[in-house]
Amino acid sequence: MLAGQTTQALANIKAKTSFVDATIDGVRATTRSVSNVITRIEAVARAITGSVNIQSQATHRIAKTVDGAAPRTRQVFGTIAGVSDFASRTILGA
Repeated sequence: MLAGQTTQALANIKAKTSFVDATIDGVRATTRSVSNVITRIEAVARAITGSVNIQSQATHRIAKTVDGAAPRTRQVFGTIAGVSDFASRTILGA
């Protein structure tokens, strides 16, 4: 009778141990999966940061170009106004 109870208790312990082992394996797999997702998120975040930096540099260069173009635009406008005035005087003088 004691041998039967011992055998039954050992069978119960083995079943519970197998369940715990399976649960631990599931936790390990889930942990690996979460770790992989975090790694992908970090890669995307780095790519976004790089893109934002490139965009910021491009915006800075555009602003610098616009700032540089403004005086030249005024200069061209002044030249056109001078040519227009000269043409008007030439027509009146002809």
